[in-house]
Amino acid sequence: MDIKDKVAKMNSMILKGKRGKDLDKFYDKNATKQENDEPPVPRTKVNAYATKFFNSVKSVKNNLLASLTGKDISTNEWEIKYEFKDGKSSTVNQIAVQRWNKGKIIRERFYHK
Repeated sequence: MDIKDKVAKMNSMILKGKRGKDLDKFYDKNATKQENDEPPVPRTKVNAYATKFFNSVKSVKNNLLASLTGKDISTNEWEIKYEFKDGKSSTVNQIAVQRWNKGKIIRERFYHK
């Protein structure tokens, strides 16, 4: 499966509500994630934070606006709508840039406001 097919499969899973461990097969064991200008952190540490965050979420609606792939890079533009258990809601517009090596994501950076 080439990167374009892997990105399509991963995006399909995200649109179906999959996250965290469901997506592990796409990531190198030493992959890092980075939020905007924050320093990169190991994906395993991000997963622990994400679990805590999603425990406060009642529902998520992901909308894939665009997806591009190159030789060792992919970029996805998302609009993500969160409804929280406390009744609040939030919309995040995000660009995710993934760097690939040997068929796995080795670095992922999110740009959002």
